[in-house]
Amino acid sequence: MKNLVQDGNTVELTAPADVEPGDIVNVGVIIGIAVHGALTGDPVQTRLEGVFNKLPLKAGDAFTAGVLTYYDAAAKMLTTTVGSNKKFGVALGGGKFRLNGSF
Repeated sequence: MKNLVQDGNTVELTAPADVEPGDIVNVGVIIGIAVHGALTGDPVQTRLEGVFNKLPLKAGDAFTAGVLTYYDAAAKMLTTTVGSNKKFGVALGGGKFRLNGSF
């Protein structure tokens, strides 16, 4: 295929803030997980699909298997509240989350 640039599971974005490996990266409507650390404005390889754990979670929300999850950019954590938050993926239970790169 002549026009395929990459598989799209990992893309380079500009870090909107300082990030550490495993941090959530949010650029516009794109949400992913930082593959490595980067300073604000630097390029950061960002994973757009996969299953992740050890993510910041809103206290009191029930992240049971099958529940849609959203990213609250102001609080910088996952929540089950839709509101103006951006879709992240789905909870798998046991503290694991599937990031859905198609949102």
